[in-house]
Amino acid sequence: MMSAVRAALLVTWLGAVVHADPAPSAPSEPAPPPLAVAVELGLADGETTYVSPAATPSLGLEVGYHVDRITTVGLHLGFAHASDDQSELFGSTPYTLVPIDVAAYVSGTAHDLLWGGVFAGAHFDRFQVNGEPVTWDTGLGLGLFAGLDLVRVDDLRFGAFVSIQTEVGGSTGYEAATAGLSFRR
Repeated sequence: MMSAVRAALLVTWLGAVVHADPAPSAPSEPAPPPLAVAVELGLADGETTYVSPAATPSLGLEVGYHVDRITTVGLHLGFAHASDDQSELFGSTPYTLVPIDVAAYVSGTAHDLLWGGVFAGAHFDRFQVNGEPVTWDTGLGLGLFAGLDLVRVDDLRFGAFVSIQTEVGGSTGYEAATAGLSFRR
């Protein structure tokens, strides 16, 4: 899974960001409010060099600026929490993993319904094994996300999202695929 996620991220990251809906907005449509806010609640299926936690609760927050009806830029914050026992040959070892992302993002909206984007920035892993001292790992976090608005009430949108992310340059090699519910404004 690690190499496939990294390959997909690198190919997308190196490619140009292309908007799926280049047509100008109809004159009757009001401009979006300048402040963009998104919250994503999901379950992440992650993997590191050391452990492979399953179904980890995650939270994503984005605060940004609507450049136009299609493009948004801003700050992405992502958190997850895994606490489990890693099976070993002679028993199990408890661990806690908290991946954190602080990154810049660019996203686009197509047909006023579909959305997606990329983020890049700092990735931190807080890791503790068997009650020993907490260790921190840092690296470059890269990610892709996409979603579909299912319900729209004025400027509020509720829907579903998926994302993939990876850490480059850190020793834990964190990667995750996440799916869940989104709220956007």
